[in-house]
Amino acid sequence: MRYLALLIPMTLMITACNTPFAERRDSDLNHYETDIPTTVNDDQSIQSIADCPVTKNGASSLVPTTTGMSMLPGQFWFGTDKLWTSLPESGEWTGLPLSGEGYSQKTFWWSEGYSAVDEPEPDLRVTGVRLDIPAMKLHASIATHAMNTDIGSAMLVGVVLPLSGCW
Repeated sequence: MRYLALLIPMTLMITACNTPFAERRDSDLNHYETDIPTTVNDDQSIQSIADCPVTKNGASSLVPTTTGMSMLPGQFWFGTDKLWTSLPESGEWTGLPLSGEGYSQKTFWWSEGYSAVDEPEPDLRVTGVRLDIPAMKLHASIATHAMNTDIGSAMLVGVVLPLSGCW
């Protein structure tokens, strides 16, 4: 299996209420973790969502050459010709499902030549850090495959952000 390194800088704002991270055993989940402090005080939260630096459309001149993909409304491509994703033009993920662990989102990743049929468990690791304050760890699932006529052959990683803020 080939290894795809994820070095794409991007920031997404999560707009919702801060929620404590539920206690759980790391052995119960398949994920990779960042080395961010695991505590945060409520009085350290961001002053304004507008203060979050976000990756905007135009930050990347990427035009994927993979056929069978269509862009969702309100999204743009970001990355390189080796690895890319789609991001919301607003710079925000809003209305994310909330569980005892945090806010969850599915992220799709593409790479030239990637085949979901040939590589159903791609070697892709997604990490993330909160930019505005030290925070609990972002949790990402082990990558799996996704394939459909609208997205083509993609890699799928679920992420859980324990708190709202600038990630």
